[in-house]
Amino acid sequence: MFVALPTIPWTHSRTEFGSVWQWKTPHFEITVTGDNLSCYWKIVDLSEGRERVFGDGRTTTFEQSERQVRETIGKGYDPKFGYQVFAGSLATTFMISTGDMVDLGPFNGQPVEVTAITREGGVGVFTGIGMVQNYDFTVVRDGKAVLIRPTYIVSVTSPRATMMAPKSGNRNISGSVIPGCTGRPGFLSGTVDHTELTCPIHEES
Repeated sequence: MFVALPTIPWTHSRTEFGSVWQWKTPHFEITVTGDNLSCYWKIVDLSEGRERVFGDGRTTTFEQSERQVRETIGKGYDPKFGYQVFAGSLATTFMISTGDMVDLGPFNGQPVEVTAITREGGVGVFTGIGMVQNYDFTVVRDGKAVLIRPTYIVSVTSPRATMMAPKSGNRNISGSVIPGCTGRPGFLSGTVDHTELTCPIHEES
């Protein structure tokens, strides 16, 4: 489980429609509205001097919304702003082509060999220094950077690091998000990413 993350400094209030949680910084304003039956989260980016919706989603609980907020902030904003501390390994955990959720964080700044599916449908091997950059994994060699989407990665090896198993019991299951499902759409089409909660729709057995 993803634990020991700093508490987000939410401002909580109540309306006739349910609870409202807000978190505002110089770079974004986040609002979560709802109750324990349905919650909607939205991130409005302020970093460019104007408001624009940076991300949003709907979950069944506030805890699920908060997790998605943490992940989006951790992956979407430059680490220099200091928000990755609220995301922990959520900022560097991705689903790769095998359907596994893995933490690529240990490969930051390490020599790596990445096997990945190419755009042509073949398989290529890329070597260099690895780095997680937002939603991509970058391999730098001889001053040239290759950006690889994690969903194309087959494997990553390094003499100094290993691929980390997910810390939250993430499960990727074939299907779709329907009412009652505790997951969210997966990176791969036709899949649902489940985290800490058992899903009564896809895992009722």
